[in-house]
Amino acid sequence: MTTTIAPFPAMRLLRCYVLEARFELLRLMRTPSFVLPTLLFPSMFYLLFGVILGGSKGGGLPASRYLLATYGTFGVMGVALFGFGVTIALERERGLLALKRALPMPPGALLFAKTAMAMAFAATISLMLATIAVSLADVSLAPWQWLLLFVVSVLGVIPFAAIGLLIGTCVSGQAAPAVVNLIYLPMSFLSGLWLPLSMLPDSIS
Repeated sequence: MTTTIAPFPAMRLLRCYVLEARFELLRLMRTPSFVLPTLLFPSMFYLLFGVILGGSKGGGLPASRYLLATYGTFGVMGVALFGFGVTIALERERGLLALKRALPMPPGALLFAKTAMAMAFAATISLMLATIAVSLADVSLAPWQWLLLFVVSVLGVIPFAAIGLLIGTCVSGQAAPAVVNLIYLPMSFLSGLWLPLSMLPDSIS
C-alpha cells in the first residue's frame, strides 16, 4: 500500500515562501557582522574613490558615473557570495539544513528565502549608491537608465548566488569565508570593478 502526500494548498504554499523569506531577512538583519560590511563597504568605497577622489576615468567619462555601476556590482557580488556561500555552509555544518528538510515546508522555500534576502540587500545597496551619486557627485542619468541600473543590480544576484550555493555545499563553515574571498576579491579586481581595465598592465588586461 502506497501513501500519497497531499500537495500544499496554494495559499499555504505562498505563506510558507513569504514567511521563510521574512525570517531569513530578519535573521541576517540581526547579524551586524553581515549587515554592516555588506551595506557600508560599497557606499564607503564609492564615497572615497568616486566622490572625494573622483576625476575622469578616461575618455571624458567621470569616475563618479563609472564607479556607480562598478561598486554596485561589487556590493551585489558580496551579498550573494557571502549570503549564500557562508550561511549555507554554516547551516549545513550545524545540521540546520537537515532540520529544514524534516519540516513540513516546500523544498524550495529556503532557496527562495535566501535569494529574496540577497535581492533585498542588493536593492538597498543600489539605492544607497544612487543617493550618494545624485546628492554628492552630481551624477545625472535618464530615468530609464536609473531603472535599468537598479533592475540589473537586483537580478545580478542570481549568478553570484549560484556560485555561493556551490561553495556552501562543498566546503565547511570555517573554510567558507576564505574560499569566498579567494573568489570574490580577484574577480572584483580583474573585472575592472575597482579601477578601469585600461589602467591595468597589458599582461593582465
